Amino acid sequence: MRHLVMLFCCMAACILLHAQNGTIQGRVLDNLDGGLAKAKIAVVDSLGNTVKGMSTTSDFAGDYTLKQLPAGNYNVLVTLKNYTLETATNVQVAAGKATFINFRLTSATDIRKQ
Repeated sequence: MRHLVMLFCCMAACILLHAQNGTIQGRVLDNLDGGLAKAKIAVVDSLGNTVKGMSTTSDFAGDYTLKQLPAGNYNVLVTLKNYTLETATNVQVAAGKATFINFRLTSATDIRKQ
């Protein structure tokens, strides 16, 4: 019986700790609304440095998810070779919830044509 109580307490603690975190998810798009694969999406500090363990890469459709972020406000930077970088500031993450944000990157080739 004692072991069951301890097991239950451990499981409850894990569930509560997991609920303390949220996610940021969305899509990285080009100017024509096409998904951009292999873009790096990272939580960055005030100096623009990636916060350890808080980055991911977009999939073939441009979708991404930053998981297990403690509740709080974040700056998110998206980079992809030959595209402009984009930053979202003060992105709010709530415990147990997903925050959705899409990014639109401009091709460096399109910038040179202007």
